[in-house]
Formats: sequence, C-alpha cells, structure tokens
Amino acid sequence: MAEMRASIVIRAYNARESLARAVESALAQDMQPHSYEVIIVDDGSSDGTLSLAESFVPRGVRVIQQKNAGAVAAANVGFRAARGEFVTLLDSDDEAAPTLLSYSLQLLEADPSLSFSFCDYYEQFRDERRRVEVTDPFQMIAGGTLWRRSFGDAQGWFRNVGIFPEYELVLRTWGTARYVRVAEPCYIYRRNEASLSGDTRRVEECIARLKELYPERTQEIGRIRSYSI
Repeated sequence: MAEMRASIVIRAYNARESLARAVESALAQDMQPHSYEVIIVDDGSSDGTLSLAESFVPRGVRVIQQKNAGAVAAANVGFRAARGEFVTLLDSDDEAAPTLLSYSLQLLEADPSLSFSFCDYYEQFRDERRRVEVTDPFQMIAGGTLWRRSFGDAQGWFRNVGIFPEYELVLRTWGTARYVRVAEPCYIYRRNEASLSGDTRRVEECIARLKELYPERTQEIGRIRSYSI
C-alpha cells in the first residue's frame, strides 16, 4: 500500500447542494489513490448533508459527524484526525484542481524546513472566473493551503479568532515558519454574497481582532487581501 502522504479535509454545514462537486474534485487528484485521503467533517447539518457524505464512504472517504460547533472547530477536528503528513482544507462549495496535492507536495517534500505552501487559484463569482496570483501568505486563502501536519500539531492548529484563523496561524509563527508558493492555479474559490468572507462587518471585526492580538504586526495585517465582492 502506498504511503499516506496527504489529507484533504472538507468541512460541511448544510452543504448538500455543493458537497458532491467538492468531494469529486478531491477524489480526482492525480496521485495514487491510497497515497492520500479525503475526510468530511459534518458540522451538525440538518439538510441531508450527512447522508450524502456517507454515500462516499464506499469510495474510501472518511466521515466525521459532530454537533454544530463552527468552521474553526470543524477544521481542527479534521486536522487532528488526518493521517497524511500534509493537510489541506477544501471548502464544501469550492473545488480542488487535480494538481492541488501533487504540485504542492513536490515542493514541500523536497524541503523539510517548509511549514506550508499556498497556491494561485481561480476565483469564481457567478459566471465570471479570474485567475488570482498569490505571492504573499496574507493574500492566500485557507482552501488549497497545504500545511505540514507536524507544524500544525505543534501549534495546536487554528484558534477561534473569527473568520480568518489561517492568517492568525501565520501571524503567530511569523519569522519562524517557512513557506513556498505554488505558482499554478490549483484551486477554484467560489464566491457568493452569503459566504462568511462576503460579510463586510465580519471581515472588519476579524481584522480588528488580529490587530489587537498582534499590534506589532500591523504592517503584515494590512496586507490581508480584500474580500469585497
């Protein structure tokens, strides 16, 4: 059996309409089937998401059910259950390109000092899709960022600081964590008005919280990408 190299964690809350598309993209990675795993964390859904998630179990998908605790808690549950040496998030309304894992692993496995990678991505809003080139970790999105599991475990993974726990983890380890960019679009980030990152008030509250926690990192926090739709 191939070595378990990576885990894709899909956190799902009332995501029946989009979950299958996300899972199919995760299962379509251009890697040996047993070299990575797909984990769905159902965060207390009430719309049939759990039964849909369980329909993928015969194809090797692992399903974890929890009472509704929010996106950060769901991510951490998935991270801690992961068996791969590297872990990434795939939101239930997004898609992974077939090369998401292979391109990232090529760089991360070649340099054990790297803590995580981030990739370029396609942002889709309604019928419009554009490529976003990411050269700064404060411009990355949580989906498609591949974390070395030993790094995340040592840090205790995400803290509940609002809607951007990935930036808090980067700020917490700034100056010590090393990262690399994958200069290819390996993720499809679907935007909609109902998403948490589309809520201007929540975005502003989270940015303010990060400034309170890391006043010495105001310059870095100022580089966080705009989430305006």
